[in-house]
Amino acid sequence: HGDVARCLHLGDPTFPVPDGGRSNPARTLTTYRLKYTFIIKLLHNGGLFVNISPTTRKWLGLIAIALGVALIVVDTTIVNVTVPSIIEDLGINSVQAQWIQESYAIVFAALLLLVGRVADLVGARRIFIAGVVVFGATSLLAGLAPNGGLLILARFLQGAGAAMILPTSLSLLNAMFTGKARGQAFAVWGSTI
Repeated sequence: HGDVARCLHLGDPTFPVPDGGRSNPARTLTTYRLKYTFIIKLLHNGGLFVNISPTTRKWLGLIAIALGVALIVVDTTIVNVTVPSIIEDLGINSVQAQWIQESYAIVFAALLLLVGRVADLVGARRIFIAGVVVFGATSLLAGLAPNGGLLILARFLQGAGAAMILPTSLSLLNAMFTGKARGQAFAVWGSTI
């Protein structure tokens, strides 16, 4: 393996040919370079090296964005269904129950414009990913909350994560797609709301 790596790195023309030299040595060298380049990239990327066409990457990105938007929309309304169980399990009063329902929407609406502007300055993809991380972590916190106060705090923070996801999702779609594909992408995005 050391000889192979040395030959590949240095481009050594005396690269050993495993079939005894019956095939074209230059072609064999190119094949080995491609295989080892793939393996090196595979190891460098933690085992996640897949060669995907740019078109496929765009549509996979659309799926990820649409799922993120669907999560924040569902989270707006899902608490209304679970409020009776939350009141019973956590022993909260009606004021706390109201805050659990509304805190998410208040922060979400209040931060939309600000986060959109920050995304223009910093980059939509960076803010979108940060929003998904914040939303996911605070969803876990909300699910594990032992009392109403912590659940209300988690819902406030979820609203901040959601405000990071929604405006950046449109910006990402606008940047990724053009022409007819942009209209299709916006249609998929709109169907998740």
